[in-house]
Amino acid sequence: VADVLENGFFHRLFLPWDDRRRVLDELIELKKSGFPVADSVACLNALKDNRWRCRPWLVASVDPGGAITSGCYVKTRGPVSCADCGYAAHAELSLAFGGRPGPALAGLRIFSPHR
Repeated sequence: VADVLENGFFHRLFLPWDDRRRVLDELIELKKSGFPVADSVACLNALKDNRWRCRPWLVASVDPGGAITSGCYVKTRGPVSCADCGYAAHAELSLAFGGRPGPALAGLRIFSPHR
């Protein structure tokens, strides 16, 4: 659900919590059924109510103009609410860094040259 301001920028891009949990539960079921959902079940569960500690320094991004930024990609785009964050890439990396095996294995599957 996105509220669009008159100038065309997104004021809010947030799926209400009940809808978010429902979508994440559906993704978990699809993954368990064999569909190629990249995120780990641990990550998808953590995103249901943001039960993960963000480690934004793990991420570096290259903007379309070529500028390299370090830290939270989303924060460089405008005002955000970390409490509402649903950026799965940050959640997956942060959970893997915290020692969770599922997210670490998801990263290996995605980035391994020997799939």
